[in-house]
Amino acid sequence: MRFDSRDNLQVSGVRQSPDGRFFFRAFAKSEVNTTITDVTYIISGDEDDFEVLREIDDEITGIEFLSDGTFVAVGAFGSVYLFSGGSWIDFDIGPVEKEVLGRTVAQGNAVFTIGTARRFIKFSGRAWEPVNRRFGDDEDVDLYGLCAGREGAFLVCGEGGNLWEVSTETVRIHTPPTNVDLNNVAVLPDGLIAICGTQGVFMVGADDKWRDLSQPELNADFTSVSTWRGAVFVSANRSIWRLSEAGLETFAEIPSFNLIALRDTLWSVGVNELHRYDGSAWREVRITI
Repeated sequence: MRFDSRDNLQVSGVRQSPDGRFFFRAFAKSEVNTTITDVTYIISGDEDDFEVLREIDDEITGIEFLSDGTFVAVGAFGSVYLFSGGSWIDFDIGPVEKEVLGRTVAQGNAVFTIGTARRFIKFSGRAWEPVNRRFGDDEDVDLYGLCAGREGAFLVCGEGGNLWEVSTETVRIHTPPTNVDLNNVAVLPDGLIAICGTQGVFMVGADDKWRDLSQPELNADFTSVSTWRGAVFVSANRSIWRLSEAGLETFAEIPSFNLIALRDTLWSVGVNELHRYDGSAWREVRITI
């Protein structure tokens, strides 16, 4: 069966290898309904030339490249799939039975991920381990956003407006004035933190000092925030916004639920739509396999 990103193939992530190739993760939609299957396609390519590197019988929630060039795919329940030198190595090492993992970040030769029940863990060899045991798990708080922070720390956010800065040794609590679910977080070029969430919430600040730039009149959730070439971009369902000195402004009328900043391009992932921005224009990317 042929799959098309405009129809029955949902691209959900993209990363760039050290040699410049693009790697995508995508899910096929059922012929019977629009339910996403647990099979993930790892695809490599660019322009109109794409190939399936592997079909994984697992829901892959994150893909990354380590500093040594190894490609890593993380399954929703903790399985890890490594690709290097043309070969795959699988680790069926789910750290949890009930919790589901989400966003990932690579740093050095380790991959970090968050999940439900306030789980924040890293994989740097053959097993998962907590990033900071004092951060601990919490069944009442699910984590949705993750990014690399300052001086080796990470920012994690989630339900109820919760935001932490976590390193291996310390846990710092930031207190933005909101209790909505925070979907994503980013560190801005000036060192401040940007958060976005449900009900059009978008704020910039740190600790207990925040500038509220929310857009509740949109009747939409802000689902992703990303910095690229010194600018700040935000996904808002049917559009992409950019931060200016005056606040948030509409930047592109493109469906988007995830923004991914790579070396030379900014990518937008929407429902059955994939676009890339080179600094001058947006262009749709269509993947068929």
